[in-house]
Amino acid sequence: MRSREVRCGAVLCIVMGLMLVPAALFAQYSWGDVAKAAQRIEVDPFAVEGDVAGAGFGEVAEGFASFSFDLTYTGPLTIEVSVTEVRPGAGYEDDDSMLFLFDRDGYILDENDDSPFGGLASLLNGTPIDEPGRYYAVVTTLPNSPEIDSYGRFAGLGDEGGSSIAFDLIIEYGEREGEYIDYDDPGYYDDWGGETVYWFDEIREMARPVFYEGGELIVGGAVSSGIAAYRVEVPETLMVGMEVVVTAVDAVTGLGDSVLFVFDADGAYVAEDDDGGYDGASRLAGVYLEPSGPYYVVVTTYPNFPNIDDFGYLEGFPDTGESTIEFDLVFAPGSEYDGYAYDDYGAAEPYPDDGVPANSFRDIVSNAQRIPIANMRGIGAGEVGIGYAAFEIEVNQPLYATIEVMITEVRQGVSYQDSDSMLFVFDSAGVLLAEDDDGGVDGASKVQSVWFETPGRYYAVVTTYPNDPAIVDGVFRMLDTYGESNIGFDLVVRLDTAAM
Repeated sequence: MRSREVRCGAVLCIVMGLMLVPAALFAQYSWGDVAKAAQRIEVDPFAVEGDVAGAGFGEVAEGFASFSFDLTYTGPLTIEVSVTEVRPGAGYEDDDSMLFLFDRDGYILDENDDSPFGGLASLLNGTPIDEPGRYYAVVTTLPNSPEIDSYGRFAGLGDEGGSSIAFDLIIEYGEREGEYIDYDDPGYYDDWGGETVYWFDEIREMARPVFYEGGELIVGGAVSSGIAAYRVEVPETLMVGMEVVVTAVDAVTGLGDSVLFVFDADGAYVAEDDDGGYDGASRLAGVYLEPSGPYYVVVTTYPNFPNIDDFGYLEGFPDTGESTIEFDLVFAPGSEYDGYAYDDYGAAEPYPDDGVPANSFRDIVSNAQRIPIANMRGIGAGEVGIGYAAFEIEVNQPLYATIEVMITEVRQGVSYQDSDSMLFVFDSAGVLLAEDDDGGVDGASKVQSVWFETPGRYYAVVTTYPNDPAIVDGVFRMLDTYGESNIGFDLVVRLDTAAM
């Protein structure tokens, strides 16, 4: 949170506020550029209020990311920027997005900077939709706001974003309930975290010494809202891989979302990772370390990111982590190859699934990505080709859940270039509770109102057609290594206690 403008509910106030920025800043992108670049989101016309109706994904730094979607629905609409990664290289290392909603002609309908329920990411909650048609959502980072003319229409957009993020864009019918935060209350800023607590000189003193000569070296650690620091030296130039392996999490929150940072002896940024490891933990495939070090490796929990001074060096860290974890920090020979290939545009694209089978339900459990549930909703992201992707969902009471595969990308490398997913839901013993092939959007999968009878862990498995598991007496036996599509997707979970 860096600077905020007074918020008004009416479109007129939005227009007046946005027009305060000089027009010279907004010559780079026109409405035609925004509409042409828009990623299309398929919206489920049969979704009910409270359900996810559509989802897309994107990334943005200085410029913008835009999305188009067609609505037959009229009523309140909720659109959320759910940040999945905060990236280095911009002026600020935070998730301070901005979100704007336009009609097909470029007239602004609504905007949001910080979620009304808290946090720097953006949420339009219950924007009125008066008629069916095509709509556009535009995501930027603060302070990159579009210029709006005197008629309330898009007039230009610049390259002024101060953060760099990857995100999911979630569209829901209806309006969320919750306690609103008044950002105009001066007391809010007094309570907001982010001030430096651990200065770089203190980090140097508290850092645990590690001398890495090669092979595998494991050092333990624990961290909560603060930091765990290591002073790493090497005898010669080495490519070093580093991974945070979470060994225990807070029993109350159940969160294990680590973040890993590397700085040189002067505090200059070297590398970082948030979710590159297993189940929200962190992993760097390979970082070159020189014997002239030392280097400082810092482990935090999300969203505890460093403060950088005006010269680009580490000032220190705040005390804003939201998990409590114990972990092993594993050092091993690193590699520039991290399971990714680069396409003709220089963008990283995962190779197709290698088709590892599940020979028992224990394999499913071991490889499951945990989906955190907040406000009765959770979302995970995955990819699958000729194998499977598994997800763990934990509930604390009997309830119904709707689980949906929302396709974000159809990739090459297999028999069919389509979005034909399959979805299976099991209890913790491997008993099949529900399955679906084509119940979602465009051949994707959706199970509606599956009953979770007891508190505990449940598992969703996503494959592509026709890779369904072998079921014996209602219980998972094995899953093979075929499938005829290659997809990226979000797995969206909605919990419903009212349906009991």
